[in-house]
Amino acid sequence: MYLNKGETVMYESRPSPVPLIVWPVILGIIYTAFLASLIYGLTGDANATAGLAFILIILLVILPFFFGWLRWQHTSYALTNKRVVQTRGIFSRSVSDIPVGKVNSTMMLQPLSERIFGYGTLAFTSGAIARNISLRGLMRAGAISWRALQDPVQVRNFVNDSMEASQRELKAAEFQEMAKVFGESGKSH
Repeated sequence: MYLNKGETVMYESRPSPVPLIVWPVILGIIYTAFLASLIYGLTGDANATAGLAFILIILLVILPFFFGWLRWQHTSYALTNKRVVQTRGIFSRSVSDIPVGKVNSTMMLQPLSERIFGYGTLAFTSGAIARNISLRGLMRAGAISWRALQDPVQVRNFVNDSMEASQRELKAAEFQEMAKVFGESGKSH
């Protein structure tokens, strides 16, 4: 996590491993079983099928697991007292953030398949965005998305409450600074 001076983390998470690791492995196992049985049905050669199945397991199960785990390991989401942050990237690093005071809306996207498994996407926007916009459209418009977030309803409520508290604290600090300036200017007259 890349913190600025005076910044504290209020919430930090990683995406759910289900879409990044579990689903690719399950699909790889299914594809491997299907292709191995198809090859065995066509050739009838158990040895050739076993060799092919071994290669398919490496290509369709182990590699997707490894790359999914790497993506999961190198993706993080955070809410600080000053920013909403998304960090990702295996070989190169991408850090996107929006200052808490600039977040205009928080959108939750959770199709049925994601609801069943308890994850979804939170998107934070800093400008006027149309209501019926796709996730790709949100990203092109500069939104930050926390994809495959576990329990997005609870996280959204916590994030919204925390952002409101941070904004109140920032306003209070601004008013204190203004009062200090006015107090000092009143003494000089």
